[in-house]
Amino acid sequence: MDSWRVLLLLIFLLPAIIILSEHPETRVPGFFADEAVYYGMTQSLADSGDLRWTRHDLESICTRFPAGPIGIILKQGDDGQIVYAKPVIYPLVAAPFFLLFGPSGILLLNMLAMAGMIRWIAIVWGRTPFTLIIAAAAIVFSAFFPYTLWYHPEVFTAFLLTGFAYYWIRSVRESNQRLHIPMALTLALATAIKPPLIIIGIPAAISLITRKRMRPILVCLLVIAAAGLLTMLLTGDINPYSGNRKIFTHSFPLDSPTAAFASGDSWSTRDAGFHFAWNVFGYNLMYFFIGRFTGLVWYFLPGLLAAALALAHTGNPTGRRILTCTGILALLQIILIPSNYHGGGGALGNRYFINLYPLLLISLPRLPSRRVIFPVLITAAVFSGSFLITPWLSSYQPGHFAKTGIYRFLPVEWTLTGAFPLFEPTHVRVHLPGIPGTITFLDRQTRGKENDGFSILAGPPAQSIIELDEPVDTLTLHAITQGVPIYGRIRSSAGVIPIDLPAHSQRSVTVPLGTGHHRIDIYGIDRWIHSLDFSFTAGDPSWVCGQPMYQPEIRFISTPATTIPDDSPDSQRPPERKPQRKIPLQVYNKSDRLSGEEP
Repeated sequence: MDSWRVLLLLIFLLPAIIILSEHPETRVPGFFADEAVYYGMTQSLADSGDLRWTRHDLESICTRFPAGPIGIILKQGDDGQIVYAKPVIYPLVAAPFFLLFGPSGILLLNMLAMAGMIRWIAIVWGRTPFTLIIAAAAIVFSAFFPYTLWYHPEVFTAFLLTGFAYYWIRSVRESNQRLHIPMALTLALATAIKPPLIIIGIPAAISLITRKRMRPILVCLLVIAAAGLLTMLLTGDINPYSGNRKIFTHSFPLDSPTAAFASGDSWSTRDAGFHFAWNVFGYNLMYFFIGRFTGLVWYFLPGLLAAALALAHTGNPTGRRILTCTGILALLQIILIPSNYHGGGGALGNRYFINLYPLLLISLPRLPSRRVIFPVLITAAVFSGSFLITPWLSSYQPGHFAKTGIYRFLPVEWTLTGAFPLFEPTHVRVHLPGIPGTITFLDRQTRGKENDGFSILAGPPAQSIIELDEPVDTLTLHAITQGVPIYGRIRSSAGVIPIDLPAHSQRSVTVPLGTGHHRIDIYGIDRWIHSLDFSFTAGDPSWVCGQPMYQPEIRFISTPATTIPDDSPDSQRPPERKPQRKIPLQVYNKSDRLSGEEP
């Protein structure tokens, strides 16, 4: 066995052995939304060979994950039968692995798919041990690797798309028409999971049509049709996203005699709408590349370099076409789901881009010099190391690492409020008296909500985002100090408010919020977004054995907010709208991770 095969075997076996020696259900306390659905579908197919939601399904899930399938998405047909409401291809492939290895089998499938992608990319780059190592590093030193620990089809879908690109590139290089059939099969299966991905195949289809080679196109269409028929047979509906579709976060159908399907919240494409705003689009274009929680530069740097080199490479028309279609899909994400282009509050980096990331790598016909490769990989390792060092935690708490270190200095995506990957109950979307909305604390410089207020620790600035249900001009806070004096300021878009308080004192502070930002989400709900930064230093605290008795802090209690008066100039008021449907904003529940589904 040559060194190439040995390395490839190690790339698969090492993580596979670790996965099979673990019990994933002991590593994370549960799963949410899409993960709950795909896990349930895979288990149901492995146990009973169907996709009906039964009491047995619920009991089996709760045996391994006592919290239950939080955020599971189900639909009910006209005959009253309840079924799972997601595409069926991935669960069908994963079911044999589940049958053999239990929940670890799903993750083993993901690892196998990742190894397959690395192999394909390395072959395109030259099929040497060095290209194999660099391909593996480009995949691992990114937000891609933690998704192999998800009960989710993102990695498998990326595998199918990468397979399509691989067979297309090879068919062009070798003038080998026999590769058109596997090219068509992989694209068809990827499209059956996510229909918009058919866009990737349009240039290849045009090329085949102009050369009157229709067989691969017919094969692709037949496989897509067969997948639709299979979906209808298993679920009663060709479209898993439509119909009487609901999400369940607190109770589940058949959990008790009173737990009915009607208790869920509607979660169907018919509830979504399209709302475009140029300011949101402009900011999202920037955040797509450099945002704190979603920026491609920080989470997918090797792929960006590969894409830039592929576009600059002469004699690479196939790679350029792949990248053009990838860019179109990314642009559609930003336009069609501007408040959720990254895949929801449970996403690490940009979950929707995971499918496309390997395409950036495989579009590059050959590697650049090592003087280019190694600095990029080292930089990527610096940014990804904080979430790769604890992959299970990053899978369950995907924004935990961004509260400290270099990520604190990156721009925060105000367009994605309500879908940040943060879950601490005292820090995320908390309600405070007198504030018509919620506040989210973005770092560890606060203790979060405490009763009717919150505390800010002395030291580095504490960042927060306020998400309001109505336009508000000012925010009044009551500041209280403890045993040391506090000096500092509160910064908003309207300016800086200095605060200097002696020990054991208090005062009211009126903070002008400024214009902030206004957006409408896909459900037609208006939001007014403001950022507030708190920065304080403290006088000398009491010391014991060389250490302070406590960390100095300043406490704030919210008081009723001041709304914009009716006689404000129209130019300063947001555009008037008809009353919108309001979604109750909860202090915290794990369903905040649910917002990761494109309608």
